[in-house]
Amino acid sequence: RGAFLRVEGLEDRAVPAVYTVTLRADVVDAGDGKLSLREAITRANNHAGADTIVLPAGVFRMALGAAGDDLNTGGDFDIR
Repeated sequence: RGAFLRVEGLEDRAVPAVYTVTLRADVVDAGDGKLSLREAITRANNHAGADTIVLPAGVFRMALGAAGDDLNTGGDFDIR
């Protein structure tokens, strides 16, 4: 007798994205292969559901100026 295989659907699972910051400088440069805190926050903001941002020890200074910005492109960090 042969075995019968069947496919069974699993419940939807939301897997949190993990973003590991590799750069302490406040820069936004998608082509540099590094991830700043600002870039990690932007990625997390654009990803649905819960996320984790992993930071190395150290000081992170906001350097990009932008008055009244709510898109995390400069100024304060806009976490949504």
